[in-house]
Amino acid sequence: MTQIHRSQHTFQAIAAASLAVAALGTAVSIAPAQAASRSLTTQTIAIDAVEVTVAGTVDGSRAQFDVELNTHSGDLANDLSKSRLTVAGVKFPNGKWSGDPVGGHHRSGRLTFVGRTKQVGTVSLRLSGWTKALTFRWSAKGQPVR
Repeated sequence: MTQIHRSQHTFQAIAAASLAVAALGTAVSIAPAQAASRSLTTQTIAIDAVEVTVAGTVDGSRAQFDVELNTHSGDLANDLSKSRLTVAGVKFPNGKWSGDPVGGHHRSGRLTFVGRTKQVGTVSLRLSGWTKALTFRWSAKGQPVR
C-alpha cells in the first residue's frame, strides 16, 4: 500500500467510526428511558347514593385515574376537574377531565394531573362535587389505604 492509499483508508475508517458513534448518540437521545409507572389498585366507594370506582397510575410526569360514577337517583353533576391530588406530600390542584359530561346516571372518563411526581410515597385523590369529602388513598406500593 502506498502512503496516500493508507491515509485514505485510515480516513475512511475514522469517518465510518464517527458516523457509527453519531448514529448511536442520536438513537439514545431519540429514545430516552421511560419512567416506570406505578399502578394503583382499583377502589370503589359508595357516597350520596353514587358508586364511585377509581383505578390509577402514577409515573414521573403525571398521574392518571380512570373514574366511573353510577347512580339510580338523580343526575351526576360533579365537576371532576376541580379534584385534588397529593403524591408523596406534593399537591396537584385541578386535574383535566376527559370523559362524559355532567348529567345522567352513569359517567366515566379519565382524570389526569400533569407535573413532576415522585415514584414513591402515598397517593391521595380527593374528588370534587360531594357534600362530604370523597378521598381515595393508596400506599407507596399502590394498595388501598382506608
